Amino acid sequence: MRDLTAEARTSGRAWLNQLAVDPDHRGQGLARLLRKEGFQWALRSGATSVGLDMAQPASHLVQLYTGWGFVHRAMIR
Repeated sequence: MRDLTAEARTSGRAWLNQLAVDPDHRGQGLARLLRKEGFQWALRSGATSVGLDMAQPASHLVQLYTGWGFVHRAMIR
């Protein structure tokens, strides 16, 4: 079993894990809606920050998430 990174162990952090929209439904704002709902849930649950994980080769997602204000912190292989 792999150890979690320091980022994954951050107290009070909620996670959006493998956020995805079916290719047939992209471009309709669904990812933004999922992000919004996830952030609202995190706030109601007492989280103080939100992390996000994704597959490395998805460069289009890196661009999207960077635009949302996420910053690369750690990589797990």
